[in-house]
Amino acid sequence: MSTRLLSQNHALVGLPDLLRLMLRRDRLFLPSWMVGFALFALYVVVAIPVAYGDEADMRATADLFAVPMSRVLIGPAYGFENPSFEQFVTNGYGLYFLLLAALMSILVLIRHTRADEQTERAELLRSSVVGRHATLTAAVLIAVGANLASAATVVAVLLAVGGYAVEGSLLFGIGIAVTGIAFAGVAAVTAQLSEFSRAASGLAGMVLGAAFVVRAGGDLAAVGGSALSWFSPLAWAQQTAPFVLNRWWPLFLPLVLAVATFAVGFALSA
Repeated sequence: MSTRLLSQNHALVGLPDLLRLMLRRDRLFLPSWMVGFALFALYVVVAIPVAYGDEADMRATADLFAVPMSRVLIGPAYGFENPSFEQFVTNGYGLYFLLLAALMSILVLIRHTRADEQTERAELLRSSVVGRHATLTAAVLIAVGANLASAATVVAVLLAVGGYAVEGSLLFGIGIAVTGIAFAGVAAVTAQLSEFSRAASGLAGMVLGAAFVVRAGGDLAAVGGSALSWFSPLAWAQQTAPFVLNRWWPLFLPLVLAVATFAVGFALSA
């Protein structure tokens, strides 16, 4: 009885132990994602100059990436009227870094919440002194840390290999991180809406798919996006326009979404 009361009265009891357990389980899973982000960044930073030779040759074909159908696939195409390598890489391939961050967050959250409950691993943990919100809190911390670490590897590649400017590189990396954290919040909610991990992942995936469709429709309408673009969490980081406008304020939008969805997730988990 005393153990049960302690668990109920202290919602985060056992959090450090759960963090260590989750990190141990993810000792290969999370580093693999970080290496993947770094390799993808390295590929685009190195491949674009090799493919085009110099910026003048790249500019000759850049108009093809700013047409409406191309904007569906790459985003609002900021800076493509006369792009540098920095602008071409971050505004041409940035969307795919955001998608990877969102997918990683969804998988991490569902893996450590709904999947553990489905396999009854969570019930085994709750038989000891574990607070009501300790499991979800640990999963959220893992997801936040994974996004920050993955974004840091991208920024390191941009700075060390590409020689890109510091402000634009940091803006690009932070945009990746906060987008991933926002979708971790989405997964925190969907994990509470289904008994099965696949269904929870599917619901979060549907939200991600809807965000892509809304963003595509908004970016299709005009260079720089339209009002519709701003209804998509995938568009907010792209609207910072690294190395073109260097706007920081759109990054508050995914942070607001993350706080709101985490709050809903914790309320549902109670």
